[in-house]
Amino acid sequence: MLRLSIIVNMFNTAKYMPRCVETLLEQDIPQEEYEIILVDDCSPDNSLEMANEYASASSSASLHHSHHSHHSSPLIRVIHHEKNKGLAAARNTGIDAAKGQYLCFVDPDDYIEKNSLSALLKQMDDEHLDMLRFNYQKVDEDYNNVPDSEIEARFDYTPGVMTGTEYLAHRLGVGCYVWAYIYRLEFIKSTGIRFFEGCFFDDTPWLPRVLQKAQRVNVNPVRHQYYLQRTGSMVHSHNNQAIMRKADTQMQLIDILLDEKKEAPQETYGWFDMMLAHSAVSLLTSVACVDLRLSMDYYKRLKGKGIFPITHNRASTKNTRKIKMLNLCPRLLLILVHFHNRNR
Repeated sequence: MLRLSIIVNMFNTAKYMPRCVETLLEQDIPQEEYEIILVDDCSPDNSLEMANEYASASSSASLHHSHHSHHSSPLIRVIHHEKNKGLAAARNTGIDAAKGQYLCFVDPDDYIEKNSLSALLKQMDDEHLDMLRFNYQKVDEDYNNVPDSEIEARFDYTPGVMTGTEYLAHRLGVGCYVWAYIYRLEFIKSTGIRFFEGCFFDDTPWLPRVLQKAQRVNVNPVRHQYYLQRTGSMVHSHNNQAIMRKADTQMQLIDILLDEKKEAPQETYGWFDMMLAHSAVSLLTSVACVDLRLSMDYYKRLKGKGIFPITHNRASTKNTRKIKMLNLCPRLLLILVHFHNRNR
């Protein structure tokens, strides 16, 4: 029985792949019980070549063990997009191809704790869960541990089965990392919910929609995954062009969240308001670093969407100050951010 499908999206991350894939192979569940699906999103580097080498090696190993097991498909499968479609499309492709009882996502620059999957799958089995959230450890590019942020340190890992709506209302913070969960595949497919293709922050709209359909969700405090903080990634970029591109995708995200909130149960409104506030602060302060006048234009566009005043409920100490000032005197905050950035 195929217990788990692990989906790894690949785009320009070949240098990180060996660490990622090796940790997926060094696990405490039998090889015939899980598959690794490497989705190459038309990567310009040698990701596809490396993926095919891993698949070929796993296929040979599978044939070697065929007399001892019923494992007929290779442990590693490669799916290649003929053109670059983005992370959301790669994740959709992976879900469509998955055959396991359970499903998880691993980004190719991240990696997982060796011999850690068995305990998580056992919890999924024992508690008949739709979703299980686990903890993670941030690391820098030298693979040294990075301390949790204030928001991460505050996350409540007290175990107890709850509905997805309860989890969304009371536990989920602003970090909508889809790779921080194990899912029951049949549940995910039954929802029919797809990742928004073309939306850079594709995790953020997908996760709350899926949670609202989940009947049984639990948390596990074990740090199962290592989350690499890449300085060159779009999330952490200080490049002006990348910041402006990110601002437009955040604007798109805010529109999606506003639409989703209309359909969501009232008890989850607090989460949506918190996420809208976080997205608005991130967007406006990023743009203010680059262009003060443009940041005021974005503020006016956001104001037109009716999201102000925004909430500082569950915000970090730093963001609480920004939110209060943004509600009181937006121009002053954006001027301060602009000149602070120029003097760095």
